[in-house]
Amino acid sequence: IEMELVERRDWLGSIITLALDAAIGVAAIAFGSAATSDYASNTLAPYSYGRSVLDAGRTIARGWGAGAVSAIRSPRAWSSSLGVLPGNLGRYVGGNGAPIDPDATESSVLEALTTNAQVISGNVAALATAADATALATGILAVPESVRSAIADPAGQIAVLAPLISCDATVMASNAPIGDAIATAQTATATLCRQAALLSLARACGDWQPSSAEDAQAMRFKVGTLLDDEAVTAADNGNDASFQALRSLRAQVLQDLADRGARLPDMVTVTRNAPLPALVLAQQLYADGSRAPDLIRRADPIHPAFMPTDFEALSS
Repeated sequence: IEMELVERRDWLGSIITLALDAAIGVAAIAFGSAATSDYASNTLAPYSYGRSVLDAGRTIARGWGAGAVSAIRSPRAWSSSLGVLPGNLGRYVGGNGAPIDPDATESSVLEALTTNAQVISGNVAALATAADATALATGILAVPESVRSAIADPAGQIAVLAPLISCDATVMASNAPIGDAIATAQTATATLCRQAALLSLARACGDWQPSSAEDAQAMRFKVGTLLDDEAVTAADNGNDASFQALRSLRAQVLQDLADRGARLPDMVTVTRNAPLPALVLAQQLYADGSRAPDLIRRADPIHPAFMPTDFEALSS
């Protein structure tokens, strides 16, 4: 039986917050090391059969890496990269925790994203020439990290990395020793691909800033479930080091999100008799017209001058 409790306390200071972020980083490093070690152990015997088995592992990695190339070229990646631009860019740009660069322009941001996309494509292409299990594992871990580094907005990082967590190998049953070796290499490589994506996702969560307690709780459930499921898989496969590292990483990420969420306002339903402009509602609700962009983003009206009569907003 496992229970998670959140202690009520005063607002966290910056020192404690930095300590929580550092704890996630340490746990992520430990998990990456454990995953690489378990992969090398699991594929030591299969890869000894020769190039055909190594090619099977490379094929799984390349197919998964193609998803990373598509992700960095997706509309979400492009819009998230624009979150560093200064000023109010509307409801479709900007996210949770993106640092603002006062010197950034549309051209410089898109040029940087194009360069990063080329780096990611190069990392994926390198998977096809990995000489052994260690090189392949290093290359796999580098792919999602290069995706995460290419996007400044942590919310965009999470959205783009989430599809990479899905990676399964379709293996063919075989009684031949080499057929069994190929199946083992494919399954182990798919597992490492999922773990690499989870590793980068956990790091992105450390930088992500939830806007409400409900946002933090939803992210805790989502990420906690993903990490827990992968930990169960690691345990079933006998990878004790990865299992322990996953459980430690999960604990640190959930603790960080719980502490962030405890300091944020809840969501409430706002009801008005008639559509009102967002600026009017911001003044009525918060006595602060600058809160209008947040209301617009949450309500997603057809036009900001005609807000819905019922929508969700922060309680304070």
